[in-house]
Amino acid sequence: MEQRTAAWFRRAAAAERAKAAEALARAELWEKTASELEQLKASDQHRKVTSSMEAGHKVALSGARAPKDKFVAALNKAGYSMRSLASEIGVSHPTLMAHRKPRSDKNHRPIPTDRAEKIAAKTGWPADAAHWPAGLSS
Repeated sequence: MEQRTAAWFRRAAAAERAKAAEALARAELWEKTASELEQLKASDQHRKVTSSMEAGHKVALSGARAPKDKFVAALNKAGYSMRSLASEIGVSHPTLMAHRKPRSDKNHRPIPTDRAEKIAAKTGWPADAAHWPAGLSS
């Protein structure tokens, strides 16, 4: 059996300190990673690309491709995107989208006549049932 001298104990202590330093470094790395992940989930994960974009650029992007929907083309011509028009008339974007869905879609919502008239005043899009697939409501 090896004789345990003072030098042996010093070598053993140094080896244990090295193991502890490695374990501490790994623990600090895991803590830093967890903190970064929490920050990412809290802020950056839900941020949209267009959140810091100027309104004019949003409209330009909205009208960049030839719109298939004549309604979107009319909005772009008047200087609006679907989102900017929705906020301008005081509704959410999904609500405005639901007004554009056909009656066969379970998510359609008839547009109130006064809201259709506000849109007509801002964009020139007619406020009649023929131009609103979900129909008009009073």
